[in-house]
Amino acid sequence: MTKNHSQRKGANIQGARKRKKLLAAAGEAFAKLGYEAATIRDIAKIARVQPSALIYHFDNKKNLFHETLRHHLRDNPALAALFAPLDAVKKPTPAALSEAIYATTKNVIAAIFGPEGKVPHLRGLVITMLIDGDKSGNYIIKEFGVHSMTKADEILSKIKPGLDRDDLFWARHFYWSMILYLVLCEKLLLAHTDDKQYSAEFLESYAYRMTAAYCDRFGLPSPKTPSGAGAARD
Repeated sequence: MTKNHSQRKGANIQGARKRKKLLAAAGEAFAKLGYEAATIRDIAKIARVQPSALIYHFDNKKNLFHETLRHHLRDNPALAALFAPLDAVKKPTPAALSEAIYATTKNVIAAIFGPEGKVPHLRGLVITMLIDGDKSGNYIIKEFGVHSMTKADEILSKIKPGLDRDDLFWARHFYWSMILYLVLCEKLLLAHTDDKQYSAEFLESYAYRMTAAYCDRFGLPSPKTPSGAGAARD
C-alpha cells in the first residue's frame, strides 16, 4: 500500500509539472497569436510535446484557454504580489490608501509594460482576453479583479463608511478601466509622438494621474508627486 501511495504521489507530481509546462506554452502562444490564431499544434510545438498531450490534459482548446487564464492571471502569485502595498497598510488613513494605491498602480503598470520575466505573457494575455475572451474567460478575470481589490475595498470602507456595495463595485471597475485603457489604446496615446512604445516617464506620469483620478473620485488626497510625474503631454 505504501508503495502504491508513493507511486501515485510521484505520478501526481509529474502530472502537475507536465500541466504547468503545457500552461506555460499555452500562455506564450495565446499571448503572441491570440486565441483564434493559436492552434493546439502551435502550443504543442512550443511545449515540445505531441498535440495529444494537450487534449489528454485539457480536452479541447477552449478549456485550455480558460485554464491558461486561471494559471497566468487569476491564480498567479506573482501577479497577486503586485498588490502587496495594500496589504502593508496598517493604519487606514486617506493618505495611506492614496500612497498604497499609487504604489500598487506602479507595480501593475511595470508588470504589464516592463521586462517580460516579471509576470510572463501578462500584456499579451490581457489583450487576448479582451479581444477573444468569452463569458467564462471574462468571469475568470473578473474574479481576479474583485479579489485583487478586496483590501482596497476594506480600507476605503473604513475611511468612507457611507459607501455601499455599488460604490465599491464602481471603485474596482473605475480602477481597472484605466489600466485596460492604457493596454488597449497604446497606439492612440502615442499617435501624437514619435515614440514606438511608452517611455518610463510617460508610464510614471500615467500612474500618478490615474491614482489622482481614483483618489479624487472618492475624496482622498492625491499621492505625493514624484519628480516628472506631473509633466503634461501635448
